[in-house]
Amino acid sequence: MNSVGDSEHLPLRAEEIECENGTTRTGDADGAAAKRSLGARASRPRSQAIAVFLLALLVRVVTAWPITQPGYMDAYYYYHVADSLYHGKGFVEEFVWNWLTIPASLPHPSNVYWMPLISVLDYLSFLILGESFRAAQLPSILLSSLFPVLAYWVGWDIFGRARYAWIMALLAIFSGVGILYWVTPDNFGPFAVVGFLSLVFTYKALRDTPWYHLPAGVMAGLAYLSRPDGVLFLATQLICVCMWLLERRGRRGQAGQSADGDRRVRWSSQITFSLGSVALFALTIAPWLYRNQLAFGAVWPSGGTKTLFLIDYNDIFAYGKELSLEHYLNWGFTNILFSKIAASAENALLVAELMLFYMLPLALIGFWILRRRVEYRPFFVQAALLYVAMSWGFTFPGPRGSFLHSSVALLPFVYGATVVGLDHAIVAAATRLRHWQVPRAQRNFAVLLVAFAVLTSAGLAVRGMLTWNERYDRYEQLAAWLAPRTAPDEPVMLVDPPGYYYSSGRPGIVATNDDLPTSIQVARRYGVRYIVLELAHPWPWHQWYLGNESPPELVLRETMGDMRIYEVGGSE
Repeated sequence: MNSVGDSEHLPLRAEEIECENGTTRTGDADGAAAKRSLGARASRPRSQAIAVFLLALLVRVVTAWPITQPGYMDAYYYYHVADSLYHGKGFVEEFVWNWLTIPASLPHPSNVYWMPLISVLDYLSFLILGESFRAAQLPSILLSSLFPVLAYWVGWDIFGRARYAWIMALLAIFSGVGILYWVTPDNFGPFAVVGFLSLVFTYKALRDTPWYHLPAGVMAGLAYLSRPDGVLFLATQLICVCMWLLERRGRRGQAGQSADGDRRVRWSSQITFSLGSVALFALTIAPWLYRNQLAFGAVWPSGGTKTLFLIDYNDIFAYGKELSLEHYLNWGFTNILFSKIAASAENALLVAELMLFYMLPLALIGFWILRRRVEYRPFFVQAALLYVAMSWGFTFPGPRGSFLHSSVALLPFVYGATVVGLDHAIVAAATRLRHWQVPRAQRNFAVLLVAFAVLTSAGLAVRGMLTWNERYDRYEQLAAWLAPRTAPDEPVMLVDPPGYYYSSGRPGIVATNDDLPTSIQVARRYGVRYIVLELAHPWPWHQWYLGNESPPELVLRETMGDMRIYEVGGSE
């Protein structure tokens, strides 16, 4: 049995060991041997990275093929914006899907809440392949296939061992929760790739050369263009630089004059290139901010930031709801506090789900072991910022999908820590179970770790596919009934306007989370004659759905399964 400190079975970089002052030095005989070993295998990681990409691509294509339409509101929305760009309309929406801002008419400028990057990528795919759902899937498939390759590369870079690299890559392919989202026209793929690269370039700027701050800033800018919380990657980079500088404060003269001079150069380089990162971040997002200024008269439209003041998630869909700091504070300190505690608990549960539950204790062990590694510092900072932002800032959108979307960029670091925790747990167990052979046990348990992820991902994919088309099929039926009864530009009020537009090519406005008199007034303002009452309906409509309320202004015209179609005013 091997000892706990045996570097062959524990996750240390083969060519380096960390010194107390945060720098690294080459190990003596062991380090030289490791260098020779790595040099002899220099070409193998490249061929294995290609194998990772091909395997990831195969899995993505297999999961993508049974899906024939976007399937949920976010993906419908991104597809619609790409469609508008392709047909020369620009960044516009033909519908209203929330009431954070109140458009004067339809169509109106898009992307007040959601960001444009995946729509732009889908638009470019349309230019090459023509407009189709398969073309819209292509950027997501390619980027989500690249993501495991990056996990593999970082596994080698941090741990210097093929087993770690392969396990991280395989877990990134078979990620369990959200396995189908990787192949939809949503921002999972783009955000995961650019966000993860921003973290990787940040740690390389701290560990290797400050030049890496520059691409880290560009990646953070692209992450922002994918999701608004992408700005946290820039904040993470700057916080890590400040931590790096504070750790070296007061150390002058400890290693002689030449070392002191070199340290001053490194200080100035870290500061200079981190400022350059800020400049490149601003340059990357500048065209989009200019578009916002032209479209809305403000570089940052207020739609998204209003969600800071929600007291209920469905207030996003409430017409003319006051969402301000004053309104929020009037809700009361107790309500505010308990809402944030509840969001913290929900997001903690989501963290466990992302780790498929069984990885969580292993990851926690790994995080503790890796807590001083400079490569993991950006991960820890980003994870903390994201968790706080989605629990104590965007309290209601966080648990409803925002935290899931934004966590994907962190997954390879989680998987690396999981393998570290697994290896250390096996070594610890082997001190009591004398018959265990540590290397074999580590390999066998790693196989089980990946196998369970594969089976879980397959099960979740099949379950998701079984219900993927439900709303789309209902809306196709609805569109066929409404087509001869409405004008092509006449909107309908229903739960998912982006989904209805995809099914019919006709506009819609979202069912308002208001009482029926207010909803009817909104319908009349936008020229709506038909309101669709669905199983997933606003809570103020519930008594109407149960039949306990029957507004005289609404006349039932048709029932389709769990949908009821009402005409406003009752005219033929």
